[in-house]
Amino acid sequence: MGAHTLIRANGEPLDTAIHRAAGGYVDCALEMSGAASAVVSATRVVRPGGWISLLGIGDQPVTLDLSTDVVMRGLTLHGVVGRRVPATWERTTAYVREKVVDVAGLITHHFALAEIDGAIELMKSGQCGKVALTPTG
Repeated sequence: MGAHTLIRANGEPLDTAIHRAAGGYVDCALEMSGAASAVVSATRVVRPGGWISLLGIGDQPVTLDLSTDVVMRGLTLHGVVGRRVPATWERTTAYVREKVVDVAGLITHHFALAEIDGAIELMKSGQCGKVALTPTG
């Protein structure tokens, strides 16, 4: 997908790996997993005065040190929910359809709608990227 650096969350501490890869702090973070460890790491890798967009919905509550990691560093947290239809949804669909944006590399599995139980089990396992469902497979 064109990333300059790949960091595996199961290796060294995420904060250390991101600081090394970025050469210091980053201006912003887009946290899309909702994983508690990733949300906490985001508050520690963004520069003072930076911002974080929280798009992921985790399966556990997240405990943050708001005083140290948010308030004293002047971070801005943005909770992102839903989408503005048609302003973004229809435009994004057109980009994909017209191949302005190639999302093929994000889709790791295809399932027929009738196989939704298997698709859900795969997603719960964490062993996939984006799973696409189609009416017929």
